[in-house]
Amino acid sequence: MNKRFRIVLGAAIVAGLMAVAPSASAYSTAKLERSQPIAVYPAPDANTCQTRTITLAGYWYEWRNFMQGQTINYNGQSPRDIYLVGDTYTWKVCLYYGGTKGVYDEFSYLDRGNSNVATLDDPDVFFDNVPEGATALTVDWGSQLVPLHA
Repeated sequence: MNKRFRIVLGAAIVAGLMAVAPSASAYSTAKLERSQPIAVYPAPDANTCQTRTITLAGYWYEWRNFMQGQTINYNGQSPRDIYLVGDTYTWKVCLYYGGTKGVYDEFSYLDRGNSNVATLDDPDVFFDNVPEGATALTVDWGSQLVPLHA
């Protein structure tokens, strides 16, 4: 095989692969996050939620909740691989007081608006190293959808 033919064949293979591979910009990580003071001992009904509408491409995603920059891993619930149909979703993530000092439950929901609601449940999220006498901590928390590239 001559050199010129190999170059043309190689360029054709690369062009063919580029035509079927998704672009990185089309599938980027989506975040729903907040930084806020959270009471160490709040009222039992002191819940906080955030909501966003998001349009996603039909694709496989790793869905994860996070707290203070760390992915929560509770009983195999989070992170979770999920295939999402290309559509517009209402994405909601909430913190609910867990009833004990520095313990919260974090839930994330994806709703397509037609009774197809997916839930990511991470109960008993602990705030480590709560300073003695502290009444509140500023906490970064939320949820992410990370595209899974093969």
